[in-house]
Amino acid sequence: MGAEFLVLIPSTSSITRTIKRKSQIIFPNNLRLILLRLSIQPGHEVIEAGTDSGALTFTLARAIGPDGKAYSYDMHADMQNLARENLELVGMNKRVDLKTRDIADGFDESVSNFLGCTKSLGVPNSGKQ
Repeated sequence: MGAEFLVLIPSTSSITRTIKRKSQIIFPNNLRLILLRLSIQPGHEVIEAGTDSGALTFTLARAIGPDGKAYSYDMHADMQNLARENLELVGMNKRVDLKTRDIADGFDESVSNFLGCTKSLGVPNSGKQ
């Protein structure tokens, strides 16, 4: 064949818009705002409440880099399984611990960046951590 071609790594934006999903995702313009407002950087640890399909989870995993860790909670096993598949597909699964349980029961971790307002998530005792 003899034809040359260039292979590019997909952008975060491309991946988040095309992953398999069962729920609404946060789109790239809002993902950027979340990362900026919370100053998410390589090496950080973050907790996410509500994994859903994993679009935000993937974005966090990419932003925190190989030395960071994301902990993502969702009480729906089917959503955690879908997120796990999506994270494995893009090679970010080692940066994320997926936990299937209700955040009303608290977190196993204590990190400075928590994503999700427990009041808007309808969690009683929102001060509990």
